Amino acid sequence: MDPLLYNFLSELDANSDKKRVVIAMGGNALNLLNVKDGTKDVDICVFVPDADVIDFARVYSRRTKVRVDVFLDGWVQPVRFPDMLQRASHTGSPFSNIELFTMNLYDMILTKVDRWSEKDKADIGSALNKIPCSKREMEERYTFILSQFYDNLHETFRTNYTQFLNELGFLLK
Repeated sequence: MDPLLYNFLSELDANSDKKRVVIAMGGNALNLLNVKDGTKDVDICVFVPDADVIDFARVYSRRTKVRVDVFLDGWVQPVRFPDMLQRASHTGSPFSNIELFTMNLYDMILTKVDRWSEKDKADIGSALNKIPCSKREMEERYTFILSQFYDNLHETFRTNYTQFLNELGFLLK
């Protein structure tokens, strides 16, 4: 497990007896999937009963200078992944009060397609080179997630998805 994620979750676990579900996202998810060695920040999703994690992350970030992004209830702006937890993989957790999951690879790829930076392209390429992904399943998930967008912000996503298929689609099975 990436040390940044481990240290953050260790402190969160030590400072609360509350049982929590946490989904690792982005580079943290890629690390848990053995695709990426490490990351420069912490990206997690929690659910409404655990919204206090946002305040804890803010204090932790100020103190440690580690960026912690906490997404709530499957929202990865501007889109919601309403079934994020059901699709996530349980990782097994060394923590007493935290049940840790890894974001579904298809969902993680789509969050990176939404931004489509050079770093995101490299992460997606690494993931697809190590873990087989079905083109049909990616298309189905893309269509569903496209329907979940807030407002008119889906046009960039649609354009980026086309670029993804043009540049990296050959890696899909």
